[in-house]
Amino acid sequence: MSLTIKQEIFVQRLIEGYSQREAYKFAYEADNMKNETIDNKASKLFANSEIRARYEELKNELKQQMFYTVEKANDDLNWIKLKAKEDIENRGIKQANANAYLNAVKQQIDLNGITIKEAKEDADNIIKFELVGAFNDT
Repeated sequence: MSLTIKQEIFVQRLIEGYSQREAYKFAYEADNMKNETIDNKASKLFANSEIRARYEELKNELKQQMFYTVEKANDDLNWIKLKAKEDIENRGIKQANANAYLNAVKQQIDLNGITIKEAKEDADNIIKFELVGAFNDT
């Protein structure tokens, strides 16, 4: 069974970031209702398995679009780094190519949510793991 137009609008508004109350008010005629009544009706509507399934479907689609955007941005930043590195190898370090490279690295760090502390901890863990592995091999 498919959703009614009002149910679909309700779900779409939730995906857009509106509260259940605001989504319900937008999708249904709720001008004469108290907020408590709206909240109860919106909660019951969202508990409906078909509504929940559609919400999850749209949420997953949105995640995929966002993932693609991050992946594409990383690809573009890798390309900029590669071109800047090639330019450095061919012409030597110049302010423009060095800035392009460093800015791309900084953008990737920001884009991927990596902090310097996390990167250092990861490097330390890898080193410790390699040392432990080396000792176990003997």
